Amino acid sequence: MRLEALDSWRGAAALMVVLFHAPILHGVYHASWFRNMAPVLDLFFMLSGFVMALSFSDKIGGVKTFVAYAIRRAGRVWPLHLAMLALLIPAPFLSMLAGSDNPFWDWRSLEGLWRQLLLIQTWEPAHAFSWNFPAWTLSAEVFAYFLLGLIGLFARDPRVRIALILIVLAVSLSFFWSAMQASADYNVVSISRGVFGFFMGVALYEIWRRRPVREVATASVLEVVAAVASVSVLVAHPSGAAYFSIYAAYALLIYTFAGDRGIVSKLIITKPLGWLATMSFSMYMLHGVVVRWMLVAADFVQKRFDIQVRDVETKMIALPEAWMNDLLTLAYVGFVLICTPFVYKYVEDPSRRYFVELSRKYLGKTARARASSGAQTSS
Repeated sequence: MRLEALDSWRGAAALMVVLFHAPILHGVYHASWFRNMAPVLDLFFMLSGFVMALSFSDKIGGVKTFVAYAIRRAGRVWPLHLAMLALLIPAPFLSMLAGSDNPFWDWRSLEGLWRQLLLIQTWEPAHAFSWNFPAWTLSAEVFAYFLLGLIGLFARDPRVRIALILIVLAVSLSFFWSAMQASADYNVVSISRGVFGFFMGVALYEIWRRRPVREVATASVLEVVAAVASVSVLVAHPSGAAYFSIYAAYALLIYTFAGDRGIVSKLIITKPLGWLATMSFSMYMLHGVVVRWMLVAADFVQKRFDIQVRDVETKMIALPEAWMNDLLTLAYVGFVLICTPFVYKYVEDPSRRYFVELSRKYLGKTARARASSGAQTSS
């Protein structure tokens, strides 16, 4: 099933994340609505949980299918992650050329590197933003994948599955809420945030599969309400318990647009947004590499040529004129968009296909082995 309207939302959100992480003091950098864009990541967590539940909730019926599921999820995440990580390995050596006495410091630490390789960096928040910083979400998602697989493996009864989903939601929410208390803007970097958002999507799928929106008129009204609500709560950035109104708005958005029924769905299902959705994972992982290299290059220029190109307070790139910063921001976004298709074509797509085929071969071999064993037993 192709969730085209949700894909459009995902594509638009992916582009916003790229712009949000631009390491430049551009014209809207200090705008309050722009600084409140961090919860867009929670939409990705929820969409991921919804799509994973749609694709796999009824397909993990035993150990063999669980292993096949794990092969596919690992192949979806690690090859692209490792490829992007490899692009950052030369960064410490450039720091050495710039005269750094300790090139493996800050985000380039060796302690962070091995955790990145294993995708466990977010378990220790001090290392979550090491190396390719967007990958902190993968650390949380991999754990969420594992939990979803275990639920599929051990909970054959739908009622048991729902009960386990609710337990995961309750536990992750308690840890998430505790972590939020230490963050002024609630932009928590933690496993609990990713797991909570992911299983919100899983729970939402369990509701949607039983009670989808079928009428075009109802869907059209709800789509308008959901779109306005999602943008409004994001800009308002409510605090305290009200912060979770963002999740409520996202839940309505996903629930409503999943059926591609309403008028708004028809308007946003476009080729550009569909393309952005297809490229979103490659774009997400690549833009972190580009951001790191831009800042490394800025540091190199400052140290080698004694030219101040980074703002003292924010540490962002700040050129002499405002228009220069805006132009550089456009160049950054353009560069990411131009390079993303190559990453998708030569890394993400072939690795995904390879591991999907590998999981199928694994299931085929186990099926043949069972058949052969059964034949020998009967003979």
